[in-house]
Amino acid sequence: TFICSFGMQKRTEQDALRAVVCAFDLSTALDGVGVPSHRIGATIGRAFSGCCGPPDRRDVVMMGPEVNMAARLMGKATAKARILTSEAVWERTKRAVWFDMTQKIKLKGRDGESRAFVPVKMRDMNDSGGSSAAGDVEKFVGRREEAEAAESMAAAYAASRPARSAFGSWE
Repeated sequence: TFICSFGMQKRTEQDALRAVVCAFDLSTALDGVGVPSHRIGATIGRAFSGCCGPPDRRDVVMMGPEVNMAARLMGKATAKARILTSEAVWERTKRAVWFDMTQKIKLKGRDGESRAFVPVKMRDMNDSGGSSAAGDVEKFVGRREEAEAAESMAAAYAASRPARSAFGSWE
């Protein structure tokens, strides 16, 4: 299991879209290294993150209802619909991303049934009459400074941990 978070230091209106773009990139990267059975769940909302454990075995954890919801969506994903998003992610990204809608599904820990949404591809500027957020993708996806800082922190963390630690990087 791999958890990605967006907007931890500074929330933006683009966090949900960044998560969907990351899900597309992750899926493509996993396909490229021969992991075709992967599943991804994406939600948006508040979560707690922090260090857990004694100094010699400390880990960073993230928990909360939306983290659980992402895990539940991941569990409901299929070979044909490997990425599932919550309705909140769909609502914030539907102008920039083409989606398919699933049948109503029951998610553990949630009352009633929920809709999950399958992101299919990024919309073209012309797909919605030119009024799409898709034109803004380059403005926020190209966060090279933040990516380099994260890669540096990941490398430092991996160097301080036993060989079982692994981090990936993709464009």
